[in-house]
Amino acid sequence: MYEKNIKKILLVEDDEKNRIAALNYFSKRKDLQVEVAMDYNQAMKSLEKEKFDAAIIDLFMPQQIGNNDISLGRKIVRKIAENVDWLGERYIETMEKAMLDSPSNQPLGLEIAEKLKELRVLFTIATSTSHHDEIAGPIFPYAGDNGMFIQEIQDKSNPECWERVYNNLMIINQIMNGPKLGILDTTTK
Repeated sequence: MYEKNIKKILLVEDDEKNRIAALNYFSKRKDLQVEVAMDYNQAMKSLEKEKFDAAIIDLFMPQQIGNNDISLGRKIVRKIAENVDWLGERYIETMEKAMLDSPSNQPLGLEIAEKLKELRVLFTIATSTSHHDEIAGPIFPYAGDNGMFIQEIQDKSNPECWERVYNNLMIINQIMNGPKLGILDTTTK
């Protein structure tokens, strides 16, 4: 069972403008404590040392801000290509070029999502794929097949969009914790 009562959220966002907008929205919510991680490494360290009720994570980010290491990104891209039938070497090459151009183009949010699933922490991936164009498309079927919900956000630098992200997280929470429809208990007492 996932957490029903959400009081502490991990926000993983590498873009400063987007982080400021998110914190602007969440600062008005006195019922929530929000911890921020700016990259993959910070997020994983936070998950090791603290317990969170939920998380909102970006899809694309560097492993560590200021570090050009893309080895984990390469590993994830190969895993995506192996699991989405219609992808081939061209996608791997396109992703590798994008990651070499900017380590922020690594789909490391997927790896954080895997850790959150393992920890049974409710999460959503909030991303703006419009600036990631062709590299993002194949990630959606992979994420869906692996129980990950991705929200496409047009302008994450707008604090109002974070209200929608949070509301969608609450809907996911209701689905995960609501009555299990279609299950008939036939046990006798």
